[in-house]
Amino acid sequence: LARRYRQDEHARLPADPFTRSVVDDVDPARWFADVTTLTGWDRHSRNTAQLALARDWIGSRFSSLGLAVTTPSFTAGGFTASNVIGTWTGTVVPDEWVIVGGHYDSRTANINTTTSTPGAEDNASGCAGVIEMARVIVATQPERSVLFMCYAGEEQGLYGSKAHVTALQTSGDIAKVNHAMIMDMIGYAATDYIEVLLESNVAQQAIIATYAAAAATYVPELHVMT
Repeated sequence: LARRYRQDEHARLPADPFTRSVVDDVDPARWFADVTTLTGWDRHSRNTAQLALARDWIGSRFSSLGLAVTTPSFTAGGFTASNVIGTWTGTVVPDEWVIVGGHYDSRTANINTTTSTPGAEDNASGCAGVIEMARVIVATQPERSVLFMCYAGEEQGLYGSKAHVTALQTSGDIAKVNHAMIMDMIGYAATDYIEVLLESNVAQQAIIATYAAAAATYVPELHVMT
């Protein structure tokens, strides 16, 4: 069951000037422009031509930031598609990895319909969030490595993320992953009351608490559900 994070029940974190500067660098208008661009393509995972256009555009955004871009393909569910990875290699501890991800494919209520799938909320909003986070995080020259991931095939069965995990297991790199934050459907609100839902498993509740406390500190107008 979801519960509301009560700011009056938890001490806010002391505001860190460096973190504050990173938060302030997030540009909502720039993020929304990316959402709008992504909605120009039908991004159903079986609409290979349109999905490829979105894939290449995402890759170009990552490349413009100086990230090493790869587009590993996978075959599942009767189609072949590609994930998009923009990798920042850490300046101090390159073998400690953080993943920032979201899927870029979309669908309609009919999972087999390959047209009329702009997917603004689900999940151009999250994919654009990954790109915007890449912009503000890369500018800080992170000590750890960061993999900015946009997955395909998620609406048909989480195929892209499963392919990524399998690849990490096969290469032996899975142990390098310290943390993963996945953004899904981050752009919708029916009113001016803005909420965010933080989800994880029982073992990661301490991380959820850290995220919630950070929201209370740096974005107090954001109402947090856990």
